[in-house]
Amino acid sequence: AAVAAAAASAASADGGSLAPLSFTAVAPSWRQLAARPRAAALTAAGSRAGDVAVRAGIRWTPELLALTHNTKGKGSKKRLLRQIEAKSSPKKSRGKRILPDAASSRRAFLFKRVNDPRCRPREVQKAVMDLFKEELLPTPQDYTLLVDALGKQGHLGLVMDVLQEMRDIRVKTSVITYGAAIAACEKVEVKRATGQSDQPPAWPLALSLLHRLRRKKLTPSAVAYNAAIGACGKGKHWQAALKVFSDLTSED
Repeated sequence: AAVAAAAASAASADGGSLAPLSFTAVAPSWRQLAARPRAAALTAAGSRAGDVAVRAGIRWTPELLALTHNTKGKGSKKRLLRQIEAKSSPKKSRGKRILPDAASSRRAFLFKRVNDPRCRPREVQKAVMDLFKEELLPTPQDYTLLVDALGKQGHLGLVMDVLQEMRDIRVKTSVITYGAAIAACEKVEVKRATGQSDQPPAWPLALSLLHRLRRKKLTPSAVAYNAAIGACGKGKHWQAALKVFSDLTSED
């Protein structure tokens, strides 16, 4: 009843002639109801569901409105609240944030674009920016996966953009993250050696990332060392490659 009253009051406030929301005949009004947020109206009506919507920042789509069909009986309000929370609130597992189903599907689509070698650089850049704007990278591991995916396609500039984004919003970087970034440098040098890329030399950046790891008091992994040596080797800078190998053996 509170949902129906809220929808009716919101419609009258907007100057429309929308009839009161009926649980049995709600379908014709879905487009109008989903066109604007219902959180404020529901909160004004004293509905806890509105409070949930405000916190979660959701819009009242036909899918959420459909949950109101089975709201009969004394326990219906609590049941509806639990259903809306399940639909709108991020889930947690072992202390890690898990995206809702819709956001997970969107994230999978954007990652597919990043991994698609047929996508143009601008399209890949847009996919990365969408991942940032839509907050679809909830954990440091997700950022590392993005760095790895970009590196495998040779998008070194975007790899550095991701690392900068991690610094800006204070996402913790790991040895694995830097290892993936250094591997991206090696990938660029491989493409340069075979004439598949006209990007600037990437081996100096590989050495810089290796140095940054040490500044953070992190021990570079064997993957990071091998990638740095490979980048210097493919870039025909054998002295730099020998220096990295010397550092590796001295740590052993």
